[in-house]
Amino acid sequence: DLVSNAANNIIRFGVKPEILQANMVCGNNDSNQILLMGKALKEACEISRIVFAGLEVAAQAVNYSPKEYKTSALVFGTVDREKIITGEQITEGDVIIGLRTEGISSISYPFIKVIIDRKPDIINTKIDGHNIFMDELMKPNASFVNAIDELNKHNLVHGVFSIDRSLFNNRCYNTMPKGLGACISVSSIPLSALFQYIYDLKMMDRECFLENFSLGISMLLAVPKKQC
Repeated sequence: DLVSNAANNIIRFGVKPEILQANMVCGNNDSNQILLMGKALKEACEISRIVFAGLEVAAQAVNYSPKEYKTSALVFGTVDREKIITGEQITEGDVIIGLRTEGISSISYPFIKVIIDRKPDIINTKIDGHNIFMDELMKPNASFVNAIDELNKHNLVHGVFSIDRSLFNNRCYNTMPKGLGACISVSSIPLSALFQYIYDLKMMDRECFLENFSLGISMLLAVPKKQC
């Protein structure tokens, strides 16, 4: 999630991530655990063709518990000035395409914590007869660097919207030109087994569910209708 979110956060402006530097503060100095995390970060960078500059570690046993880790990442990227995606090119009639991801947004974790606290037995429940709830929940978010970069090379992206929690959060659409809006049909979004299971628990109504879960959509692209 750390690598994907950092990379997606700048590719939405057309900026191709080139180098990523990770940082971690923890409560112990377990070299094996830190090495494992470093390897995972490097592998995630390689998927998006990003150079991994390393993992800087600061052990602070006084401030953090032995199994507590706080991670962050600094990513550097490049883009030709004329390829910067600002949203100014979005026009009436453009089509909105959703990019799916696995897992959930970290912003939705508080709701998941409440659900698990009230129904702890669901952790190992098979949500669709095959996949375990916790396994599906912890799947990493997808990186869209390669896809968006390729589309942008051919001038096929008019705008990109990052969905951090809900498809209906107005802040996600702050690059939309004044006077335009987006129409999203919830019924056209295939609901994954994970989100269907969360909804079927009946611990929140439909409005609350839509306000706090992205339904597996991590980013939206505004593209020319004639290219769809």
